[in-house]
Amino acid sequence: MKGLEGSDLLKIRGFKTVTCPYTGESYIACPKIEPDVAIMHGQRADEYGNVQLEGPPLDHVIMVKAAPKKIISVEEIVPTEKIRENPTATVIPHYMVDAIVELPYGAHPASCHGYYESDREHVREYAKASDTPEGLQSYLEQYVYGVKDHGEYMGMVKGVRL
Repeated sequence: MKGLEGSDLLKIRGFKTVTCPYTGESYIACPKIEPDVAIMHGQRADEYGNVQLEGPPLDHVIMVKAAPKKIISVEEIVPTEKIRENPTATVIPHYMVDAIVELPYGAHPASCHGYYESDREHVREYAKASDTPEGLQSYLEQYVYGVKDHGEYMGMVKGVRL
């Protein structure tokens, strides 16, 4: 990979620098990531777990493929016929999915391409709160631990910014 040159991660994580035998370019080599569970949010899926994503390609699909257990939340669960209308958009097939959950605004405060933009105000609130351990703890108490479910969380922000 590129982008970690000069970073302390090379020393902390024991990453190595390697030279490409074809181009002579320098890259960072690191061990593969082996998560126990991958949780990802997407645009749509059918009841079987055939997941379709829109927008620019992200590393989410690689993450999902790396984990033995996969939980996918989507903006909407649609009939299989709708999935079949555009089969090339299906990037995670049903046999790779352990659980599928319909969760509108499940990517909040991040964006979900074609459904909603990032909630920049909330992201700024999180960034400011995470400047200190106390601030981060206060944020988590308010928005994560202090709500009974996603619906209650959305009630806190829906009328304000969505």
